[in-house]
Amino acid sequence: MRVDCRRLAPGEEGAYRKVHLESLLTFPDNFGTRYEDQRLVDRLPFEDFISSASEDNFVFGAFVDGELLAIAGFRREVRPKTRHRGEIVQMFVSLAAQGRGIGEMLLRSVIEAAFDLPDMESIELSAVAENDAARKLYERVGFTTYGIRRRHFKLGDRYWDQRFMELHCGDYRPVL
Repeated sequence: MRVDCRRLAPGEEGAYRKVHLESLLTFPDNFGTRYEDQRLVDRLPFEDFISSASEDNFVFGAFVDGELLAIAGFRREVRPKTRHRGEIVQMFVSLAAQGRGIGEMLLRSVIEAAFDLPDMESIELSAVAENDAARKLYERVGFTTYGIRRRHFKLGDRYWDQRFMELHCGDYRPVL
C-alpha cells in the first residue's frame, strides 16, 4: 500500500467533491453540512480554493495507491487581527482506508503546511463531542480541548454538542 499525502492541485476539484460528498453520506452526524444540501451546490468553496491554488486556503488529500481516499481542508482567517490563526475542516477518511494511520498522516501534513504559512501561530478544529475516534486522533497530534458548545447543531428535535480544540505552533511535535 502506497500512501501519498499532498495538497490537491488545480484539476482535482472533482475528486475532492466526490470524497467530500462521500463523507456526508457516510457520517452525516459528524458534519454541520448535509449531503442533501451540498450535492446541489454548483461549486463548493474549497473547489474554488483548489482551482485557484490558494496559498491560505487549501485541501490536502491522502492518495492510497493513487486513489483519493481521505481529505482535510484548511482555512486561514482573513481579518488582519486574526490572520495568525486558521482552522482545519472537513477531515474525513474513507471507510476503505480507516485503521491504517492514514488520518494521522493526513492531519500532520495539513498541520505542517499550515504552520509553514507566514505568521501562522495556531490552528483550531472542531468535532462532534461524541466522536471519540476524532478526539483521540486530534489529541495524539497535540490538540487540546478549549470548550464544548452544547447544542451546537440542531436538526428537527435532535441536537449535537461540538468539541472545540486548538494547537499552538510551539506545542506541535512532528514525527521524526
